[in-house]
Amino acid sequence: MLFTLPRRLDLLAPRFSAAVLPALGVVALCVACSSDDGKSDGAAGATGTGGDASGSGGGSSTSGGSSSGGSASVVEDPAVGTFAIQLILPDGTTPGATSVNGSVRDAVLPQDVIWELSLEEGGCRLLEPRVPFCETPCPSGSICVEDDVCQETPPRRNAGTVTITGLQTAAGGTEVVMEPIGTAPNYSTATALNYPPFAEGDTITLSASGADVPAFQVQSQGISPLQMLLTGDVPLESGQPISLQWTPPTQSGGSTIRAIVDISHHGGQRGEIICDVPDDGSLDIPAALATRLLELGYSGFPTVSVERRAVGSVDIATGRVDLVVQSRDELSISIPGLTSCSVDGDCPAGQTCQDDLKCG
Repeated sequence: MLFTLPRRLDLLAPRFSAAVLPALGVVALCVACSSDDGKSDGAAGATGTGGDASGSGGGSSTSGGSSSGGSASVVEDPAVGTFAIQLILPDGTTPGATSVNGSVRDAVLPQDVIWELSLEEGGCRLLEPRVPFCETPCPSGSICVEDDVCQETPPRRNAGTVTITGLQTAAGGTEVVMEPIGTAPNYSTATALNYPPFAEGDTITLSASGADVPAFQVQSQGISPLQMLLTGDVPLESGQPISLQWTPPTQSGGSTIRAIVDISHHGGQRGEIICDVPDDGSLDIPAALATRLLELGYSGFPTVSVERRAVGSVDIATGRVDLVVQSRDELSISIPGLTSCSVDGDCPAGQTCQDDLKCG
């Protein structure tokens, strides 16, 4: 399998960010749901990322150490199903919330962007995208996964009644029951949950009664909401590491951190840094990776997403299903000389807002 992030239709064209159109709450609430159109199911990232941003749930299987160059594809072991329990952080105007979503497919979801390894160091990887081209457009329900190679999108399947125990509801209960939704089934709950709905280290068990796929059970554990210790933007400069700090958990070993640095999202994405590291309170993303990412180019509203996650997995006949418990925060990045914008009035005198949302 090739390591891929979620299907990104905006890789070759700019789009507005949450900084311009504040839709973060909507994205968080729908972290694991999608129409049956080939887009990713499951947790983000970020993701993903264990678990990757495609919702595969598995961490990178590349070796540690340091490497450079070569455009080697990063090998991963994506999941066929992901159920995500997400702690949605309070933002000062809205309180914290908890969402539960998921789905199971016949096979691993193919991706139409291939991310290739450029540099690797200290638990972090710099990936550059390659977009396959199919001269004959792929038929409906298929994705161009390599040059002139189309692959069908595996359908979502009915896993029967899904019950999650270990979640505290607003009504005082300790379980959530979900039935499949739609003909291409996904799962979500309207049950009001506490925030957080568990204590750190609590056991969370998901049981599926089975239908199109066999019955299965998977466990993960509760985490504490992520609390970053930075004020203001995260600085990014050539030749300097990117430093991140957060409050570590009270119990070690139960969760990990995934950080994703994206500085060209709105100009046609040219690369990303993804780090999978211990949840010990700090991360210095190596200067070599930060410098190379800057050299690839940047656009307006660059960000770094930091996610605490605990992942449990179970194998079924068609592949692996993950239960991901996650808490994510997104921080703005400052780059010397960059002024982000949504309209010309955001720019200094004599400059205008470009298509990639930076003044120039």
